Amino acid sequence: MLLEELGLPYKVTELSFSKNEQKEAWFVDNVNPNGRIPAITDVLPDGTPVRVFESGAVLLYLVERYDVEGKFRYPRGSREDLEVLSWVCFSLSLSLFLFSFFRIKALFSFLSLRFFLPEAKRPIKKERKG
Repeated sequence: MLLEELGLPYKVTELSFSKNEQKEAWFVDNVNPNGRIPAITDVLPDGTPVRVFESGAVLLYLVERYDVEGKFRYPRGSREDLEVLSWVCFSLSLSLFLFSFFRIKALFSFLSLRFFLPEAKRPIKKERKG
């Protein structure tokens, strides 16, 4: 969306996650060493190729590099600029927390279904004393 708003030309490369294309050498070596999206590649004014990955980093890079009119950012180092940086970092840490939370919840659900539920359904045998 920011690429559109900035009026930048771009090319989208479709990846097949079912084929794990994001883990192939061409992607990991040139686009994102973590084998994940979002990620972009660009060329600096001196001709040096660069890769930028992770949502917050991509947005900050695009604004820093291409928002020459200042439509999408506040003056560098201003109170507002630091507030935006704080919210970008917060959103990333919140995403990580939610991902971890649901992953743990899914693991607990699996363990519950696999081990605890069968045990709970097992008939209780009463032993006679004496």
